Amino acid sequence: MTWASFARARARSSRGLLLTLLALVTVTTAIIAGTVGYSAAAASTAARGALTEGESTQTGVQVQTRLAEDPRRQDEQARRTITGAFAPAPVSIGRLVVTEPRPVGVDGADAARELVLVGGPELTLGEAPGDLVTVLEGTWPPTTGAGAGDGVDAPAPGALHVGAARALGVSVGDTVVVDDRAVEVTALWQPVDPADAFWFGDELVRAGATDDGAVLGPLVVDEALAQQLGSPFVRWPVRPDVDLITPEDLGVLATGAASLRSDLRDADGVAVRGVQVEGDLAPTAGQASTNLATARALGVVPLSVLVLVTGLAVTQLARLLAATREPQAQLLVARGASRRQVLLTGLLESVLVAMLGAVLGTLIAWAVMQAVPGGEGLLGRLVVTALLTLAGITLALWVVAVLQARRLSGGAAVADRSGRARAATTLAAVVLVLGAAAVSWWQLRRAGSPVTRAEDGTLGTDLVAAAAPALLLAAAAVLATALLGPLSRLLELATGPTRAAPQHLAAAQVSRRLQVYAVPVVLVVLAAGSTTLAALFSGTSAQLRDDLAAVREGAPLRADLVRPPATVEPGLVPEPPPDLAALPEVDAAALVWSDPDARVGDVDVPLTLAPTGTGAGGLGEVANVPQGIPGGLVPASLDRAVDADGEPLPDSAVTVPEGADAITAELVVERGTDPWELARLEQLPDAQERLVTELAAVGWDPAQTETSGGSFVYALDDSPDAVRQSLDSEVAAAAAPVELRVTLLVEDVATGLTSPVTSEAVRAEGPRLDYDRQALGGWTSSPARTTADLRFDLPEGREHRVRSVTVSTPGTAEDVPPDLFSGYSSTTLDLDLGLTAGGEELLTGTDGWGSTAAMDRDQAAPLLEEAAAVEDPSFETVIEVDQRYAGVGLPRVSGDESSNEVDVPPWVDTTATTWHLQVPDLRQEPLEIGVAPGVTYRGGPVVGLGSGGAAAEEPPGATVPVALTRQTAAAAALTVGDPVTLRLVGTTVPAMVTQVVAALPGQQGETAALADSRVASRVLAEQQHSLTWPDEVWATPAAGAPSAVAALTAREDLRAVTGPGTLSVTDATSAARLVFWVASAGAVLLALTGVAAVAATLLAARRPEVAVLRALGMPPAAQARSRALELAGVVLVAAVFGLAAGWLVGGAVVPELASSTTAPGRLRLPAALRLEALPWAVLLALTLATAGLLSVLVARRVRAQALDRGYREEIR
Repeated sequence: MTWASFARARARSSRGLLLTLLALVTVTTAIIAGTVGYSAAAASTAARGALTEGESTQTGVQVQTRLAEDPRRQDEQARRTITGAFAPAPVSIGRLVVTEPRPVGVDGADAARELVLVGGPELTLGEAPGDLVTVLEGTWPPTTGAGAGDGVDAPAPGALHVGAARALGVSVGDTVVVDDRAVEVTALWQPVDPADAFWFGDELVRAGATDDGAVLGPLVVDEALAQQLGSPFVRWPVRPDVDLITPEDLGVLATGAASLRSDLRDADGVAVRGVQVEGDLAPTAGQASTNLATARALGVVPLSVLVLVTGLAVTQLARLLAATREPQAQLLVARGASRRQVLLTGLLESVLVAMLGAVLGTLIAWAVMQAVPGGEGLLGRLVVTALLTLAGITLALWVVAVLQARRLSGGAAVADRSGRARAATTLAAVVLVLGAAAVSWWQLRRAGSPVTRAEDGTLGTDLVAAAAPALLLAAAAVLATALLGPLSRLLELATGPTRAAPQHLAAAQVSRRLQVYAVPVVLVVLAAGSTTLAALFSGTSAQLRDDLAAVREGAPLRADLVRPPATVEPGLVPEPPPDLAALPEVDAAALVWSDPDARVGDVDVPLTLAPTGTGAGGLGEVANVPQGIPGGLVPASLDRAVDADGEPLPDSAVTVPEGADAITAELVVERGTDPWELARLEQLPDAQERLVTELAAVGWDPAQTETSGGSFVYALDDSPDAVRQSLDSEVAAAAAPVELRVTLLVEDVATGLTSPVTSEAVRAEGPRLDYDRQALGGWTSSPARTTADLRFDLPEGREHRVRSVTVSTPGTAEDVPPDLFSGYSSTTLDLDLGLTAGGEELLTGTDGWGSTAAMDRDQAAPLLEEAAAVEDPSFETVIEVDQRYAGVGLPRVSGDESSNEVDVPPWVDTTATTWHLQVPDLRQEPLEIGVAPGVTYRGGPVVGLGSGGAAAEEPPGATVPVALTRQTAAAAALTVGDPVTLRLVGTTVPAMVTQVVAALPGQQGETAALADSRVASRVLAEQQHSLTWPDEVWATPAAGAPSAVAALTAREDLRAVTGPGTLSVTDATSAARLVFWVASAGAVLLALTGVAAVAATLLAARRPEVAVLRALGMPPAAQARSRALELAGVVLVAAVFGLAAGWLVGGAVVPELASSTTAPGRLRLPAALRLEALPWAVLLALTLATAGLLSVLVARRVRAQALDRGYREEIR
């Protein structure tokens, strides 16, 4: 018998095993090539989807400039430049000539509107472009017509947008006149899709009119006519050709869009008076390119798992084939066959089968790709992948064949009869794979992601880190194989004493056929593990995507609040923002302030303010709760103002009685003069005489005052009349009335919004001064008293609190005559203030109220006692006159004072129901004294408190608790409990870090901060500030979200209403998830193929065993149960081990893999493990069901063999 005939005979005898090898290679090639091809197809689909799913302004660009004198040359140059900028990416370029808005007339009358005319190749006359416009009435303008474009006889034809036609009141057949050019409306049209990139989001194309209705259009006319009206624009809408776009084109599109404007400026004959390039194609394509690069980098992970599974499957099946033919090989060696002959015979047979399987697998993969979107043109990629797969399979077959030939070349004596060599090999494999897995996992943990970013921003893959999942699963499979022997022997011992022969025989057979059963163990462990890993990655990454969307979305419903006109009527508290929770469609609502320019310390941080308490209207009621952060995004302990030690402060705001419709302020004002002011007035005649003398001493002539531009002091003389004139000015200055205003900071309790409400002005007359006009002295003063009742009207049906009270004066009126030394004139101000509402006194229990601009009663008492103890008040004005200024010609006059006056700052007594405010020195400058709870005076040293003064000794006021994200805290070098300054609404307030969290509601980027709006209002009130009108309202729907969105959209006080799911989040892991599932499905298919191969091999190899057991008296049914138990038990144990390994490996690597797509500077969230249960359960059930079916088939076949009485061992 020749070797060729022997090979054919051996192949026929091992037909089942070779068919199994053929099926395995076919499946392996189809899976690997199909996965690679599907990844490429998914990338192309994702690239095209990124350029079609967004708005037209995001997926294209529009170039606009003025029409040049040579339009044809301009168009050629523009198209050449645009095509070159985007080459080799395919783009389509349109062209439109658009006029400026032109006056339009209808029926000989001016329509008081303006109309825009357009024309271009895509809107050519003759036949309507069905892909762009829909003709609603009439016929599209013909290409020829009397007067078309010449404006001479018959009107030119045109097609008018239906919205513009309605606004003008015209229909088909009517004529409009634009710049003395008559145009007959032959058709009314609307766009097929206003979002088409050709229209580039043009408002006129969408509605036919601008929002204010002043500009209408477009009116489609012949391009020649549009060119003749005014100085028209020319536009080139540029759209990527999505049918031809490939992933590699995305980067080109991003670069070309970014540089297009400069390219067009440099192009000769394109730009006329500048050029505009609008559109966000550059960031859209750039983000899509980054997403695809990320998906490709992550795609290495499931591909590595798939390659591992297929490699082990081929290797195990090759070993099984070698083990099955071991007796044949030993017999050939014993009969004198050389190692080369044994090697070539087996290798050629296997390679031929593998080549056939590779061809079949490639054809299957190609056929599948034809049904996948984006799968066209992938035959070359599939062939290359199949050749690489064939090379790997051939290498595995060659290695197994070489090892077998070496083992048997010395005869059967060298065979591993004891199994010690196999045990040593297994131990070495376990150590090697575990070491490699440990190194790879360490690299993944160290880098945090298998995705690498170079300095230029390009993405790559850390192959060592990317191999971690595959190597960890391989370690689990090797460990399962190593444990299979001890476990089966333990079961053998455990079932030995029993009378259950099938169980004992099954355990014994597994323990003695470890080399064979290692194949299903390894493959099933890898299949179950990779399926669990895919389910965990898919569930976790999808949940992380949803969590990111939930955080950025903030709440299910969001709307911008329209700010009402400012309330200018004095004493009128403005209406609060709308309470959306009162709507039947809304369950809860919260007001939100957003300050993107806030600062925490020295770090710019977007700040969100909202009520954070647990009551109604709190942010916690409406904010989305990500699955990965089950406790929610709204931290606790932000809703109470704290002191410097972080202890909560009581709220001492004045509560207005329920049902009160107004607050009444009862004001009693008395203005007088203190002794030091009278002393100053007594010495004024001498001061004026000294002034005149000093001016004369430097050679000043009062007659030069007017020509030199000097003030009245340079024209004074020391005559009695002149002195009386000066003294009369002092009398007038003191008697001048002061306008007093009271401002209440009123808080709406339900919303927490505070509004400063200022009363009407109260004219407080000044004291009456008298003097002896002959002696020019003998001053006396009579105080002036003013009373007023001021009303502050409150909105009905609301609860209110008063946060602060401010008394202010604008300063001396402009018509007051000047005194001798402007600014020295002073009066005293005593003010009594009471507040009532609903018949109740409001200013009760206000002992803790104070002011930063006025002392309290106890602080002022020592100074008042010291002032009262002065027996002889004195005041002297010291005057100095210097030589004239160079170039001015006026002497320099400076005055100083010398007095024993005790400086008493303003002080306020809030201990009684009627407050008392005293300003001992009211001058001509403006005055503002605000009184709020918990505030202390910090204006200067206080008698009896030491040299440090109040600013150093008094504790600070209320502090705002603030929550920061981890990135914000790290950037500002802050930890919990650290004090910090917080700048919001243009004001700096003290704050304290009370929480450092992973994310905050509505967070967009890496940094964010959250504070309670009510607390912020309270702290701002201490500084006489208040929050502005809220920016947004966040809400949750009571029932269905669509009805709630519709109800909110219909309100005039809201705009930009959004519902759930309106905020899209870039999902860079979607393609990787699909590849994971394809890889896991391939692993399951390979595992089932391997299990079937083992079952078929054992059925043939153990046929004599069935006859022997039958001869020993074991019933056929018992043999069938025993063999079924062998296969089912091994598969079940391997599946359980694989599931456990998948969970452990998933917990070790999935959080890093799922989070690896987050770009630097973006929001990061913790990735909590989630299982995508449905496909996981389907694949697992398929594995177990198929394994169970194989077990049943094996049992039936063994039973049939046992019942076959014609087979005997000695005649086989």
